[in-house]
Amino acid sequence: MALVSILLPAFQAEKTIHRAVRSVFLGSYSNFEIIVSSDDGRDYRNFIEVADPRIRFTNVGPTKTGPGPARNRAMEMAKGEFIAILDSDDEYSPNYLETLVPLAQTSGA
Repeated sequence: MALVSILLPAFQAEKTIHRAVRSVFLGSYSNFEIIVSSDDGRDYRNFIEVADPRIRFTNVGPTKTGPGPARNRAMEMAKGEFIAILDSDDEYSPNYLETLVPLAQTSGA
């Protein structure tokens, strides 16, 4: 089971989602899952260049509900002890998870 569940809501993200996902894989931290939650009726599997079983997708369902409800749909599938947010038009900095996960573990978060 993944320690960190990364919730990734996607709305009109065809041109940016691959960079967001790639930024997670560029780090050395590997105990994560990414849950992509479409909020526009698109299936984003074909827009993500990384094929990895740690990437999962919510069912394509409601549209234009906003990032909060899209994250909540992803949260329903999350298995990690910690939750991280990554928007589809954003990227993690190098070593983002490598830095934050130990801090969360030692702080009792």
